[in-house]
Amino acid sequence: ESDYKDAIEKFVSEIKVLIPKGSTHHVLSAEYNDKDKWKELLTFVNDEANRKVKTSIINRFATIVSIQNQKKDFAIKDLEIKIDNVKKDYDRNTKDRLAFLAEQAAIARKLDIPKNTIASQRFNTQNTFVTNVKTDAPFYLRGYLAIEEEIKQITKRNDKNAFTKDLFKIEQQKRKLEQ
Repeated sequence: ESDYKDAIEKFVSEIKVLIPKGSTHHVLSAEYNDKDKWKELLTFVNDEANRKVKTSIINRFATIVSIQNQKKDFAIKDLEIKIDNVKKDYDRNTKDRLAFLAEQAAIARKLDIPKNTIASQRFNTQNTFVTNVKTDAPFYLRGYLAIEEEIKQITKRNDKNAFTKDLFKIEQQKRKLEQ
């Protein structure tokens, strides 16, 4: 066995790998006296090279898949942060809106304006009626009944997600990535 290993090492050490100029192919050069052993060696070299190339390709593919999965996970995390932010923005905007409405309702009550006084004003222009609904009038002129009803409706919302701007669109993006 020792003699065999020595003979193989001697034989392998005598093999020269040549790279001809202007070519990308390698050439093996060796002298041999046993054609079958030479074929076995070439088969072994070929199989070993194929195994290493296959392993390299599998490793590269696994790396690419891992990187893509990591990118997807980061994108999902970013969308989760966006979802959390739009929910917090909704809470803040709702809190601000309720404060505004409470103030306007208090003014309307103080001025004893129960119903809208600016809904439509009609102007007569020679046989034609023009309805003016656009106005820069203060909000409290809408009347405390309408303002307090809006406050009531906002505070009794069970599903604030239905009123959260852009939430559905962001959730769709997240679901697409997850699927």
